[in-house]
Amino acid sequence: MKHQEQIFPASEWLELDPESLHGLTIMLGETDSGKTSLTRWLAQAMAATRAPTAWIDGDIGQSSLGVPSTMNLAFMDQNSPMPPKVKTSYFIGSTNAAGNFLPIVTGLKRLVERALSSLERKVILDTTGFVAMASGGLELKKWKIELLQPRTVISLQRDNELEPVLTPLRKQTRIRIIDIALSPRTRKKSREQRVRNRRKKFQEYFKNAREVNFYIPDLPVYDLHLARRLSLMGLLDEQGFCLALGSVLDKTDRQIKIATPWKDQDGVAGLRVGRIRIDPSTGIELA
Repeated sequence: MKHQEQIFPASEWLELDPESLHGLTIMLGETDSGKTSLTRWLAQAMAATRAPTAWIDGDIGQSSLGVPSTMNLAFMDQNSPMPPKVKTSYFIGSTNAAGNFLPIVTGLKRLVERALSSLERKVILDTTGFVAMASGGLELKKWKIELLQPRTVISLQRDNELEPVLTPLRKQTRIRIIDIALSPRTRKKSREQRVRNRRKKFQEYFKNAREVNFYIPDLPVYDLHLARRLSLMGLLDEQGFCLALGSVLDKTDRQIKIATPWKDQDGVAGLRVGRIRIDPSTGIELA
């Protein structure tokens, strides 16, 4: 089991009633607002009610459940380990939400649909901390909400930065808004810390990678034109969900050689090329 630091719930968290949260709940907050810690704490509280519970990690840069560049779904009950085992992944192929809005909302829609296959399941979705209005962060949040139609949105704000999205929602009744003050224990991470965290996760993921050849005429390869040496790649199942990651080692007109820890080559139904490059030996993202 992976180690995760102990969570000390803020007093306002204790006022949340997990029994009252039904269907999909979306967590909104900027980077280092404490939303991921609250998500983890609340997912455990939901599961403790004995209701079927799902946790969706939609943060492609600082993933809690999976590897950066993917979004992940885990099912939980009161006996689940922390973090819970990932059931389904969706490959985005980047660690930056900017420029990847359509893949992100598409992947979240598919993960939410899978999570809500049980009508009684409680689902909590943790989003990225990308909320910069000038870069489109709030637009992305707005359209996630419109597409996914959550029953509840939980908001953590420092200085009303989410209000352009939330203010209209406060004037209707179809979505419940819950405002939570930031915990005094919240600490900001530097950009360098975030880069190191991603590098460590990629390096750990690829530590047992082996070389595998795929013949391009034999299976669909999406965004093949993006492929170059060390391009990150998603190995897909028949439904288009991500089985594993790979890093391109070589490519010709007929075959592509990748490094991947995935062992069941026959189970791969397709490949998707990402927009970033990863050195599998070091976990370093390359330009």
